[in-house]
Amino acid sequence: MRSFLFVPADSERKLAKGPSSGPDGLILDLEDSVAADRKKLARDMALAYLRTANRAGPKIYVRVNALDTGLTLGDLAVVMQGKPDGIVFPKCVGQANLDLLANYLDALEAREGIGAGITRILTIATESAAAVLALTAAPGCARQPSSTARFISCSGTSSEFPCCASCAIWKPLVSRTRRMPWTVNRK
Repeated sequence: MRSFLFVPADSERKLAKGPSSGPDGLILDLEDSVAADRKKLARDMALAYLRTANRAGPKIYVRVNALDTGLTLGDLAVVMQGKPDGIVFPKCVGQANLDLLANYLDALEAREGIGAGITRILTIATESAAAVLALTAAPGCARQPSSTARFISCSGTSSEFPCCASCAIWKPLVSRTRRMPWTVNRK
């Protein structure tokens, strides 16, 4: 994918206009662009959008609230009913966060009759110093991807990020795009 367009999930006007701007993917945002008192409304609007959107158009991802807000699982429980193409995972701080999200998605995919590992995860792992440091520490983890794992994309700033070349979890995928250079094949 070459481009994503972030769309506040609580704005009918922006949701309606999003696909016409020509992005490869829409990111329905439940996080930073939505006021605290509109979070539940945004979840419901994202689900309604997912259920009625032209799925032949742009891929549809949903950016959930970060784990430290306590809203992540609630966001997922609602939006997974609409079978998004992927989840954008903000403020990811290491493998433990990814594993937790993957476990949530495994359960919710099963609940919704979605094939195991179909929902992609796009991590935003450059939003905090802690996240960047966790990525540089990643080579210390020796876990090999399992055969039942999902495909995870990790956004970042450089295809030469040090952990990507040497970690069993992270590996570069420079040939696809310079904008999302890292993947974890968990399938």
